[in-house]
Amino acid sequence: MNNTVARVMVDIAHTNVDKMFDYRIPPQLIDKVATGMRVFVPFGAGDKIIEALVIELSDETMVHDYQLKEIQSRIDEYPALRQDQIDLAKRMKERYGCLMVDAIRLMIPSSIRRKAVEGKEVKTVSLVLPKQQVKEIIESIKKKAPNQAFVLEILIQVEKMAVVDLEKLRKGSSTAVRALEKKGLIESKNEREIRRPYSSIVINDDIRPQLNDDQKKAVDAIVSALDRGFCQKLLMGVTGSGKTEVYMHAIEQCIENGRNALVLVPEISLTPQLMSVFASRFGDDIALMHSKLSGGERKDEWERIVTGKARVVIGARSAVFAPLKNIGIIIVDEEQETSYHSQKHPRYSAIEVARMRSIAHESVLLLCSATPSIDTYYRMTQQVDEVLRLPKRVMDRPMPTVELVDMRKEVYRGNRSIFSASLYKRMKKSLSAGEQIILFVNRRGHSTQVACLHCGNVMRCDNCDVTLTYHDNPSRAVCHYCMQEYEVVEKCKECGNEYFRYQGVGTQKVEKQVLELFPDAKTLRMDFDTMQKKDAHLKAQQEFNQGNADILIGTQMIAKGLDFKNVALVGVISADATLFFPEYNSCERAFQLITQVAGRAGRGDTRGDVVVQTHNPDHFAIMCAKEQDYDKFYDQEIVARKACMYPPFGAFVRYLISGRSQSDVKRIAGLIHNKLKAMMRQDQSVKPLMYRAAPAMMEKIKNNWRYEIVIKYSDKDMDKMVSVLWRILHEVESETCRLDLEIRPVNMI
Repeated sequence: MNNTVARVMVDIAHTNVDKMFDYRIPPQLIDKVATGMRVFVPFGAGDKIIEALVIELSDETMVHDYQLKEIQSRIDEYPALRQDQIDLAKRMKERYGCLMVDAIRLMIPSSIRRKAVEGKEVKTVSLVLPKQQVKEIIESIKKKAPNQAFVLEILIQVEKMAVVDLEKLRKGSSTAVRALEKKGLIESKNEREIRRPYSSIVINDDIRPQLNDDQKKAVDAIVSALDRGFCQKLLMGVTGSGKTEVYMHAIEQCIENGRNALVLVPEISLTPQLMSVFASRFGDDIALMHSKLSGGERKDEWERIVTGKARVVIGARSAVFAPLKNIGIIIVDEEQETSYHSQKHPRYSAIEVARMRSIAHESVLLLCSATPSIDTYYRMTQQVDEVLRLPKRVMDRPMPTVELVDMRKEVYRGNRSIFSASLYKRMKKSLSAGEQIILFVNRRGHSTQVACLHCGNVMRCDNCDVTLTYHDNPSRAVCHYCMQEYEVVEKCKECGNEYFRYQGVGTQKVEKQVLELFPDAKTLRMDFDTMQKKDAHLKAQQEFNQGNADILIGTQMIAKGLDFKNVALVGVISADATLFFPEYNSCERAFQLITQVAGRAGRGDTRGDVVVQTHNPDHFAIMCAKEQDYDKFYDQEIVARKACMYPPFGAFVRYLISGRSQSDVKRIAGLIHNKLKAMMRQDQSVKPLMYRAAPAMMEKIKNNWRYEIVIKYSDKDMDKMVSVLWRILHEVESETCRLDLEIRPVNMI
């Protein structure tokens, strides 16, 4: 029997409509409407036409016939979501306490929904006559109509070409095309143009390096697992050990088996370089997805994936929702990065979602890192044969030599510069030898604080509970949370003094001092301020790779994944930036960051040098990073974690209440607090290891007051508590406050 009723989810984010509605499928659309397809339906008392997604099909309904409305039309000719994605949306609703439509919106780009961006058509031309006959015509018109002859010569070579591209090659080609059409020598038609991101990317020659024994073992282990159902493995290798080559071999085998692959990277800055490598191996089989694509590019890439024209998807966090079918392997590169965790509602973990999809597709989930998170490494070592190790660099290249510089001694010697004597000396040597340098600074801007020398008052944001960062050229103080800019005042607002101290070091300040010390050096800066334009990451990486800059100065976006062969020296300006952050995993982050950025040195034929400047050279995290010894760091850190029942032994959850009114925020926090206390009194089995209710560490952001309730459970108790904690949140309603529940938050700022 044909299905005559579609159960749809309307594209409205409200709890009152977070359910399925039945619609009759009109006769002309019977057998043309499928699960996962987008349709237009009349909704509400006014029958407003809105977008909806078909969740189920049926041949019966509980709705009275006279009340049953009819689907107006299909939006696409193919399903926007597959059944496994619809099932994933349902699981996300339960796990992250979001509306079903919130999860669905993550899977369909905004440029697709409501047809915000249309497909783009382009006029193409091709030959009408046989090539030999055209060659004779070219000879006869070459002198009197050179542009027409040029167009014909091009079409002999490529058979079909867009008129706009011909015009780019030679001015006047579009006029020549019109003349040739009138003569009946060529024909034109409008065709859909596929907008491809990074179309100007330089594709590397596919030179396949010989795998070493460790790489071969890793590839064999992954490939043998491809057809065994869901399997999770950790590929752990030192920086420069060839992890990318290992998982590219695995993807090749996956495609050969008729299945598809998904590759996640933590930073958009990593995608251009990875695209270049992957394009050389997989050609047009790859698609790219991340937030910096234009609406048109995002639409076209998404359609290539959903229609099966792309077999391998590469992208940042949001790419985990790519509409790939028959996924054989999901790869999470640099799995330790916090950027895989969304800080916006719904607050999902891309790694957790990747695990859900891997289970649904019975595929391999491969986590990759030189410095895996403590949590991941602990869990993987509890299983047999799930950790694949690459203990040495490819081609037996040596690891870089790392020198720790005690900046306290530099000050004692009278050196007030950003650069220690050792780093300055090594920079001078590298520049003389024609080698490139990377300088890592974990802060953008010029100075991290503007303070009055007389009374000590520090310039702060009016909207946020943070100090302002000074930016040079033009001179201004900026809040890095709400992006509000302030004039740098001439007199202190508190005491009227005219003298200020610009404290701390940012990328601008480092760049300024580099140019003062090395005026002939060409610098390139990669930070949030300089990478806002489209394709900025690609252009910067190409510039540096081609040797058009001697020194690359940047923040975390240059600390991992990038592979520059001529970098002989890496300088870490301040290794202590994250070391004493008031969070349980601050030592882990410091170790990971230093180890990763040190790994950018010596990836070519020259042995690399790394200079790490620190005020805490004896700290175990700094010492282990110097030795590039993950196991030593892990052995010490895991003991401390177990003693304090921190992850992976314990697990945090956080209620975050925010709003414009401080009194409303406290009142709503009090309601949640009381419900939690009542629950704990009723059931002692859910008593937490730790409970704290207080203003958030940053009490005010973007003019919103913030209050938090932090709870710690043992890891084994966490999953059974999730539904209870969400229920409590949903029982509290507020029109003035935003209520969030974070499960296993990666930071609690």
